Amino acid sequence: MEIKLDQVKGIGPSMLRLLRNQGIWSTYDLVLNYPKKYEDFSITSLERTQDKEVITTHATILNDLKLNRFGKSAFVSFKVKISDKTIDVIAFGKGYLINSFSKGEEVILKGVYHLFKKQINASSVIKVDKKIPMKPIYGIEGIHDKTMMNIMETIFSNGMVSIYETIPKIFLDKYKLLNRLEAYKKLHLPQTIEDIHHAERRFKYEEAFYLQLRLFSKNQNNHVRPSKSYDIHKVRDMISTIPFELTADQKEAVNDIFRDFKKDFASYRLIQGDVGSGKTMVAMISSYAVNTAGEQVTLMAPTELLANQHYQYFKNYLK
Repeated sequence: MEIKLDQVKGIGPSMLRLLRNQGIWSTYDLVLNYPKKYEDFSITSLERTQDKEVITTHATILNDLKLNRFGKSAFVSFKVKISDKTIDVIAFGKGYLINSFSKGEEVILKGVYHLFKKQINASSVIKVDKKIPMKPIYGIEGIHDKTMMNIMETIFSNGMVSIYETIPKIFLDKYKLLNRLEAYKKLHLPQTIEDIHHAERRFKYEEAFYLQLRLFSKNQNNHVRPSKSYDIHKVRDMISTIPFELTADQKEAVNDIFRDFKKDFASYRLIQGDVGSGKTMVAMISSYAVNTAGEQVTLMAPTELLANQHYQYFKNYLK
């Protein structure tokens, strides 16, 4: 069931026009519009913060806020108590704070901490009862991120969006994945950075799952070709020159690809891993194996630097 945006509380004619200009026409479209980034308001320790690091801390305002002029700029200044320390706070371009906070009020401060000055250049000052651990940043011109959060809260709390599941339950249970609705909710209304990571993990699995399905469907009409008669002795000699031992996962990936070479039809294989886990090394070893069979290999690298680094190492082997 599709729910139009004008049925959502908080979305008036002007906001409706702004959203439609972004190609967003329903609550489903809006939920699929991910935040571009997040601002973390998780409390950090003042004692463990180094000079000029960003800190988020609980504080009590000690005096009345003062508006100051510095050339054409204006900034608000006040003192706060954090644990047993008195810290100066300045906030540029936030004159509205004068009417929003007063002496004795508890707040959450976020900003750059200058250790030796005992000063925080505040980027955010919010009331304790309105604290949000993770703030999604949508970057939609003309619509405040806080407004978007309130709309998302309304949509999810009132069941105003239909999200269908795309992964069989057996896999959700086996790999402890969030269901699709919960994953979207955590992307838009996260409480911790872990919520975002869990949601991202689910969608990464979903992408890989459907990529594998597409590859499997292609394999139903496999293109017959001769197996690759690579020279395993040359491959082993080359691997022995690598200045480190391959990890167990790298060895397993290489062996899987070599088993594909022995088949009499074309194969597709996805190598997935974190940055620096050695995916390109696996690809280069596999490329060299095909090269020993007297065939040419094409290897595309995402950056020129990465391509050149691996080429310089393997240029003595590839012909």
